[in-house]
Amino acid sequence: MLESVLQYDRAAFVFLNQKIANLYLDYFFAIVSCQFFWLPLLVISTVFLILRGGFRGRAFLVMAILCIGLGDGVVNRAIRNVVQKPRPHEVEIGARHVGLARQFPPKVRVRVRKNPKKVASGNSFTSGHVMNNVSVSSIAAALWPRLVLPLICWVFIICLSRVYNGAHYPIDVIGSVPIALLVAWCVWMSCNSFFWMLRKKYPRLYTNWLQIIHTRKSQVQKNF
Repeated sequence: MLESVLQYDRAAFVFLNQKIANLYLDYFFAIVSCQFFWLPLLVISTVFLILRGGFRGRAFLVMAILCIGLGDGVVNRAIRNVVQKPRPHEVEIGARHVGLARQFPPKVRVRVRKNPKKVASGNSFTSGHVMNNVSVSSIAAALWPRLVLPLICWVFIICLSRVYNGAHYPIDVIGSVPIALLVAWCVWMSCNSFFWMLRKKYPRLYTNWLQIIHTRKSQVQKNF
């Protein structure tokens, strides 16, 4: 059973990484996965949420930081240290490693694996990109339910990009999603407990948090 799953997993990787490969997709997925490309937008968005996002925007920033710190900084590293699964572009003959070179204008860099790498990184499971994007997007969807559909589309594109770029097998990406959702849930419940403990000392803070929850529930009911 496991052998069959791994065979389908590898076949799906070859299809996404090599069979459908072309210059346009190389550029698209390289940009999607490049953290430095999105850095200016992230900085602008962060400043906007701090200055104009109100309590909801600032709460989102705090929870997003907690999601990345817990998910990528703790859970992701712990699982990788145990699993030690090499990335496909390190061990698969013919695998394409697609990335965006740090230069202006941006240029796509594609490397094709001809020989297995002797020392593999062991970073294929879990996916840090997927963990961060799924957990943070989950928090954003909880705070702004109207953004659920575009956030789902973005997460789907991120997942595809990690396979297309040769960084992960499909099963690694799929397996990272529920772990990221669990991280987001833990962060949300921890913040909920934190504000509840402060309800007597800082009632206004707790009221703001309750207002977010009630607004979210009403928006969800309207959407469905």
